[in-house]
Amino acid sequence: PEEHIAPAWSAAGLVQHELGAQGAFATAVNTGGCASYHTTLRVACAMMVASDRYQTALLFAGDKVPALNHTYYPITVICDGGSAVILKKNFAQRQILSVEVATAGKLHDVWYIPGFHRRDPADTQGKWLHMTADIPKFNKEVIPINLFMFRKVMKGALARIGKKQQDVNYYVYPTFSTWDQKAFLEAFMLPPEKVFTAGLQRHGHLQETDMVLDYVDAVDEGHIKDGDLVMLTTNGAGFSWGAALIQH
Repeated sequence: PEEHIAPAWSAAGLVQHELGAQGAFATAVNTGGCASYHTTLRVACAMMVASDRYQTALLFAGDKVPALNHTYYPITVICDGGSAVILKKNFAQRQILSVEVATAGKLHDVWYIPGFHRRDPADTQGKWLHMTADIPKFNKEVIPINLFMFRKVMKGALARIGKKQQDVNYYVYPTFSTWDQKAFLEAFMLPPEKVFTAGLQRHGHLQETDMVLDYVDAVDEGHIKDGDLVMLTTNGAGFSWGAALIQH
């Protein structure tokens, strides 16, 4: 949950104020769940391409896990996390080549935080501030299409730049659970050494911050080298899937 209830308040405005960025355009993307960085990348890149006014963009995310939600199926463990990414127009290194996002609105109520307007007056434990999950719907409607949607966004991102799966040097995938990571590797016939999965044991699932922290760790540990084509892909409640290709 945010510090104050949206849409009257936004963390984007708070950060703009704290940084003293008076001339910046501040906005928040509250859709996409763990795939919200991909949605934000699409928006930010489109704005930077459309206007010379936008030369630099700061993307940031922060999540504080509600006390009752440090673990919930199918995710092993949830932890607090925060991250930031700076985009620079026409930057020569680590170029974002393509971003693809897909959504399935019929799954909007699989995971959600009820919020103030849906609170039960008899609730004395503050459950309206915690994650609610429709597990039967997740099993029946999310699981059957999950890998199909991953394939859709990854193929879409590759097609935009005329590349194939075999051209990808390395993958960054979220830290949901070991069985989820195994399913991804098997579905796309990827060797374990080609996908960064170590973040699960180190910090659990950090929502959208998985993409940033695991990318940085993969670079620092030598898994990603200069010139590599890197695929960052994830999904998120809402429900959405995203894939981004970066030329490191």
